[in-house]
Amino acid sequence: MRENLDDVNDVFPNVVTCGQELSEWLESKTDLMDMFYASAITDAALMSGLKEIRKHIDEKYGTGTLGEMNPGALSDWPMEEQRPLFDLLGGDVEKEIGVKLKPTFLMFPTNSTAGLLFANVDGYNAHIEIV
Repeated sequence: MRENLDDVNDVFPNVVTCGQELSEWLESKTDLMDMFYASAITDAALMSGLKEIRKHIDEKYGTGTLGEMNPGALSDWPMEEQRPLFDLLGGDVEKEIGVKLKPTFLMFPTNSTAGLLFANVDGYNAHIEIV
């Protein structure tokens, strides 16, 4: 993690979600095909949110391609580090965008992500745009 951020001046902590309403809608599905389609829709909503955050950061700070690191995705940044990340954001993430950090350090709504975005000059974990 440190190696990826060694030469980086700006780091953007973030939490992005598909939203409580879509998550509850997904959980209400009982038919397998309905669950499949609802899951695809909530995934698309999350990816759309991530795309907009990336676009906003690039427009405001001129970062170009952004790398991303998430607690639990790196061996030296375990899931338990979700709490300090949420604390770093300040305020009440649950109140502001509806994302709750569970005692297990998983998030609700499930289709949510938290991590760090940063200027990606070395090509680490380059964002692949999903169309």
